Amino acid sequence: MKSKRMIVVVVSSIVLCLSLFFIFQNETDTSTSNKDLTLIYEEKVSPNKEYVSNKNDIVHYTIKIYQEDKNKVYVYAESNSPVFENTNYSVDYNQKLSK
Repeated sequence: MKSKRMIVVVVSSIVLCLSLFFIFQNETDTSTSNKDLTLIYEEKVSPNKEYVSNKNDIVHYTIKIYQEDKNKVYVYAESNSPVFENTNYSVDYNQKLSK
């Protein structure tokens, strides 16, 4: 009985380790260092700048669009707002974007 329990523990540990490995592997594949990318477009907006009295309450939204040498496009959206989750995604594209 103890040997069956030990086998279950070992197999579960291996499955857990492999799952974590593949999760982190996928995250590193989607991220690219900015030194390999060309900044195509950047826009920063503050929708509430005129309506707040405290400088710390100003919300900033920033969108940056990069392109790598192989024409893959990366879009990064960031904000200092607590209700906005920073995000990024990539799109394969067949030609260079113009600035």
